Amino acid sequence: MLNRKYNQRKIFKGENAIADYLVPDSMGPTPVVELPAHLNPFTKDKVRIFIKLSQFLPLGNIKSLPAYMMLKSLSKKDISEINNLVEYSSGNTVLSLAILSKHFGIPNLHAIITPDVPEHKKRLLRLVGANLLISHGNPSPGVFDKEGGIHEAKLLGGKKGWHNFNQYVNENNPKSSSLYIGKELWSQLGSEISIFLASMGTAGTITGAGKFLKNKNSKIHLVGAAIKENSSIPGPRGEVMIH
Repeated sequence: MLNRKYNQRKIFKGENAIADYLVPDSMGPTPVVELPAHLNPFTKDKVRIFIKLSQFLPLGNIKSLPAYMMLKSLSKKDISEINNLVEYSSGNTVLSLAILSKHFGIPNLHAIITPDVPEHKKRLLRLVGANLLISHGNPSPGVFDKEGGIHEAKLLGGKKGWHNFNQYVNENNPKSSSLYIGKELWSQLGSEISIFLASMGTAGTITGAGKFLKNKNSKIHLVGAAIKENSSIPGPRGEVMIH
């Protein structure tokens, strides 16, 4: 995917213009920017920090990568039989799926969320066409739990005309980060990389991109970042959930 000729003029025409634009690398790799000395506390140690600006992806978020890859993995036959996607998520995964799925020919996206999701997030998800279903189970269920939102999404996904990707175990989650994060970073920085750091949510980024980079240079260190317990930062896993 990454090797295809991208649209250098950044003009998308015709009936498929929007779908063509939404391909993650439609405009080439996302930028990498080095932090200046006043933002880098390790400058005195001769450590350079580069930030991969994934917010410049077409949908403005890194979760659009696994969303796109999961949809891309479906055959035309699969797509013809699916009317409803369902996923346990209240964030960028279902936001991206809600937008992308319609361009793949799947009309409905159902997001299973917990009651504590803020109203502004609910409004945003409804704005992009997601139908919201409330789970009253554990807000941080295990992947193989028999209750909670992940399990509820699996059950709904087994119904006729429904499908659940289950981003937590879907191989296209780390695969997308391998292609669009790891491969891009290697082409952009190559041997300059000595440490790769990523926050951990589903852990797809650090698993996929990290594996790609380690295969290129086994000496690269991988560092996963979690948030402190009771932090209000959405997305990354809390430290108590890292096993």
